[in-house]
Amino acid sequence: MQSFEKPGANEWLVLYSLGMGLNGPGEIVHGGIVMTILDSAMAVKAFRTVGERPVVTTEFKGKLFRKVKAPNVVLCRAWVEAEEGDGRVIYTGGRVEDGEGNAFLEATARFVRLEEIKSNL
Repeated sequence: MQSFEKPGANEWLVLYSLGMGLNGPGEIVHGGIVMTILDSAMAVKAFRTVGERPVVTTEFKGKLFRKVKAPNVVLCRAWVEAEEGDGRVIYTGGRVEDGEGNAFLEATARFVRLEEIKSNL
């Protein structure tokens, strides 16, 4: 895994090398794994947006367009779409794509700062 912020853009980029150990039948990576790596990238973008304060995913909606085979290298892109309540709630978008920019998965997610969750328990 290698991650970096795209200069001049509102994007967090993560390259993942998916090995054979992630394969299911037919060398296909389970869709839940693909969603998890994108959720992680979007969480980092949300975390960095709110001054590196802990955030948790409270909603994740994704659509898989095609199968991801392993071994493979995929690019996760994550960006902030909106904020509410002085950064208490962060809405993100993201996608997982191949080296040519073709999407495997596109998703949106909502993150809440952790102290906001604790105060409501």
